Amino acid sequence: MFASPASPSNTQTKILLINPNSSSSMTSTAMKALIGLENFSSNQVDQFTASSVAPSEITSFTTEVISAAACIHNLIPLLEQYDGFLVACFSEHPLVEMLREHTDKPVVGIMEASLVHATFLGHRFGILTTNKEWEPLLAKSIHHLALDHRCGGIKATNISPASLECVGQDINVPKPTEN
Repeated sequence: MFASPASPSNTQTKILLINPNSSSSMTSTAMKALIGLENFSSNQVDQFTASSVAPSEITSFTTEVISAAACIHNLIPLLEQYDGFLVACFSEHPLVEMLREHTDKPVVGIMEASLVHATFLGHRFGILTTNKEWEPLLAKSIHHLALDHRCGGIKATNISPASLECVGQDINVPKPTEN
């Protein structure tokens, strides 16, 4: 996925997992999930967590922009060290385009990667998101990716992003409200 044409085939692909919020525990959770994937086991994956200036959770467009601004200056010096970059926020995070302005290496967000992958498999998809503010933002992002016809719907769970770290544990999920 992030193979660089300039990289010899006998070297590991170096990927930087970027958590644009300031929660190091969320970075660890994302890293564990990524390392567990078969396709990533032969790659070198390093992690980056935004500084404490960034929000601890990204819950809106405003917090996306604040987190992108908090990250970009720390990431630009790292661009030459990696073959590809994965922004670990399920949104059309502005940091993806900001990094693309500074490198010709692959930069992708987890939302774009997962939705495109679902369409490669020939499936429709639906999205469960954290709060109601995300529903229109994600719908707009799906439209930008020209995937409207593949989306079965977007529903908020009213679970905070920090609570998502409890994946695999018993948590009470509020019933999504009807439109």
